[in-house]
Amino acid sequence: MNALTQQETRASNVVMEDITCIMGHTARVLFDLSATHSFVSATFAFKLNKKSKPLKFQLIISTPIGAEMIASRCYEKCEVMIGEVKTRVDLAKLGGMEYDTILGMDWLSTHHAHVIVTIRG
Repeated sequence: MNALTQQETRASNVVMEDITCIMGHTARVLFDLSATHSFVSATFAFKLNKKSKPLKFQLIISTPIGAEMIASRCYEKCEVMIGEVKTRVDLAKLGGMEYDTILGMDWLSTHHAHVIVTIRG
């Protein structure tokens, strides 16, 4: 995973942040090209109004500052609205995030998403 905080996002060139709708709630979302999985913060997970399920295996996540975090629970088939397009994503619960959700390559590749990066100078 590349970024968990706004400061790390500003320093990265493989992430993009936006506000979108997750399960009917406004969410601060990080689109992270270096994350293999998608995540939900422990705080935002309460808004999902879903029961989590245990992951088949624990995910050990390394942060840019060298810390390790463990995700062991997942919220399956959470609705994500991008514009007027409705998609679904499985979100692993992860504490210690400034973002409500991180959408990683699992979601991006499944939905054939294209991330267009514009560099302002």
